[in-house]
Formats: sequence, structure tokens, C-alpha cells
Amino acid sequence: MDRWPDFDMSALDDLLAGLPPTLSVSEAAKVFNVSEDVIRGAIGSENPEERLPALRIGRGYTILTADFGAWARARYTGHSDD
Repeated sequence: MDRWPDFDMSALDDLLAGLPPTLSVSEAAKVFNVSEDVIRGAIGSENPEERLPALRIGRGYTILTADFGAWARARYTGHSDD
């Protein structure tokens, strides 16, 4: 069963439209209700196709919302009956 049966790309666009221009790891994690470790893992991914672009500033990361949106769109798999 689909976790988000009515989700489409316009829903993602609407979600991203309400965000500030930059996100912290914590804010990015809250967008998709995942742990901060998931976001940090994506930032540190050794696979360039899976990596979430981020700016290293001091000890933390800042994620450009435009990059976050592009990264999320690249992972959208559409609907599946699996």
C-alpha cells in the first residue's frame, strides 16, 4: 500500500514554497518527518547521485532550499503497487 497515495509533484512544490531560502539539518528532517541522521547521511553520501548538497558552515550544515527540492524531486518514484 502506498504511504502517500495522493502525493504528486505539485504537493512537493507546495511544501517547498512555504520554506525559507535555507534550511538547517533539523528543519530539513522535519519536512519529511525523518531523523537528522537521515539528512546527514544524505549529505555525506559517497554516491554523488544520492548526495544532498549542503554548505559546511562551522560545525553544521546549511542546505539551500532549492537544492533540497531538486534532491527530493530526483528521488520521487511515483506511485507503486508494491
